Amino acid sequence: MNKQDKYHGCLVGLALGDALGAPFEGGIIERFLWKFFSTTKTGEIRYTDDTQMTIDTAQSLIAYQGINQDALAEHYSSSYQFSRGYGATAAKLLKAIKKGQDWRNLNTKYFKDGSYGNGAAMRIAPVALFYSHNSRLMQHAIEQSSVITHAHPDAITGAKIIAQAIVIMLKDKQETIVQQLIETNDNEYKRKLLQVKKWLENTGKPTTKEVAKKLGNGIEAINSTVTAVYLALRFLNQDFNELIKFVQNLKGDTDTIATMSSAIWGAKNGLKAIKNPQLQILESKQKIIKLADALYYLSLKSV
Repeated sequence: MNKQDKYHGCLVGLALGDALGAPFEGGIIERFLWKFFSTTKTGEIRYTDDTQMTIDTAQSLIAYQGINQDALAEHYSSSYQFSRGYGATAAKLLKAIKKGQDWRNLNTKYFKDGSYGNGAAMRIAPVALFYSHNSRLMQHAIEQSSVITHAHPDAITGAKIIAQAIVIMLKDKQETIVQQLIETNDNEYKRKLLQVKKWLENTGKPTTKEVAKKLGNGIEAINSTVTAVYLALRFLNQDFNELIKFVQNLKGDTDTIATMSSAIWGAKNGLKAIKNPQLQILESKQKIIKLADALYYLSLKSV
């Protein structure tokens, strides 16, 4: 498969998964509110903060050919829009940055050890694509990009798990993903990854309720990143729409779990494999493809 198509599949799949997962996210109030923001004025399906921050990350990486933390923080804050569905804490932080405050004084202001949510993981795909040929630099870049808004070790670990899964998919080594992640993680992450290994080795398929109970479906990185890896692998050789259907029925943080799992699925199968009618009306699709192209060509320079 054309590797460039994998880059397209990763980022466009991410955005499409986000847009398709958003209407099912959260409780009744969240789902009701999203109805007012779910389409653009021209009838395209809108993505949430997940994709917006992914675009911000890609643009900053391309502009500076690496991580420039202050510029990245500026990208995040300048793109903030209430209608994208940012979390309450993220909104406060980004608004404060926009007013001139230093992100270094804000990333542990609302939580003592920093946010442990999945906000760093949901936007990490461009970092994985940019540094796909250099694991050492990628690990450092993940830490640098994550800590701006998510300083907690669990949040950073979650971002590393998603990034590592994407890189392995780009290299068509999907059979090694779970074992590699088990070997490089511990505590609760390792426990959940061992559960993933058990499920993938057995013929039985857990229900959405079982997945939510054992792996999680929440906004915390520990309760969503391993879930995304499992779902990407479970549906890897199936239609993209089957993955999305399962995530929609999983409930909880459906937009972000769809974002992360779709990025991983797309990195393996490519854009051409995504057969969904709403792909044609995805907001900013061509812009996202161009960003994927730029990341692809920049990644070649580091080979």
